[in-house]
Amino acid sequence: MNMKKVYIFLAVIMIAITAKAGSDDFGVWTGLSATKTLPYGFSLSLEGEFRSSDKAHSVDEWNASIGLNYKVNKYLKIGTAYVFKYAYSHAKRKEHYKDDIEHPAYWNGFNYTHDYWTPKNRFNFEATGDVKLFDVLKISLRERYQFTDQKTQMVDRTKYRYKNDKKTLKNDYPLQDKNEKERKYSQYLRSRMKLEFDKKGWDFQPYITFELFNNLDNKLALDKTRFSVGTAYKINRQNEVSLGYLFNNEIDEDPNEGRHVLNIGYSFKF
Repeated sequence: MNMKKVYIFLAVIMIAITAKAGSDDFGVWTGLSATKTLPYGFSLSLEGEFRSSDKAHSVDEWNASIGLNYKVNKYLKIGTAYVFKYAYSHAKRKEHYKDDIEHPAYWNGFNYTHDYWTPKNRFNFEATGDVKLFDVLKISLRERYQFTDQKTQMVDRTKYRYKNDKKTLKNDYPLQDKNEKERKYSQYLRSRMKLEFDKKGWDFQPYITFELFNNLDNKLALDKTRFSVGTAYKINRQNEVSLGYLFNNEIDEDPNEGRHVLNIGYSFKF
């Protein structure tokens, strides 16, 4: 694959990112990983990732993980991983109504929850099966069980309450207090199919993936889909870089909105 084709590929990625504008968000995800091959089919991996959001103007998340994989045979690999996530939540305003009646006549103020960071603990268990066709096309299916624990957290909140004229603040307002974010658990079954063009002698390995996020706490309801296209480039036997486009659609929040992502990665194997 010559450099002209590489430039064309990069241009296609950028066009795809900007093609669906409107209310969709844009971010950049960058990742670093190192994998150590161990005896008896085992391997140990360390990964770190940074994610941005809000048109790539603000930090969305940092995460770091450690994983252990085992190659059962030529076609099957299993693994487990622990992920520490540090996620950012934007400030939010929630309108307040007297007697909980959501009508303009009963509006008397709002609560403003300030932005905050949330630590999360995540555990993954997965199995990946793959097969190669015609010595060129590699097809793989990964099933991952994902469990996330988000502990109870107290965050800053400011309350605003107005008099009947809806313009003048009541006495002692605005009022500062703490809002409790209750502990939350989530469980997902993530099913991902990947098509990878892996021909011997090629430095570039183009890929396409499609992933479903099924909520195990809600009867396997589909909460999110993720589509990506890109390529990896082997610098040598140990070093590899990757570049791709990813579209993340949060169906449970708004099926008509999503996030476009420029995905950049580097991996080292030893």
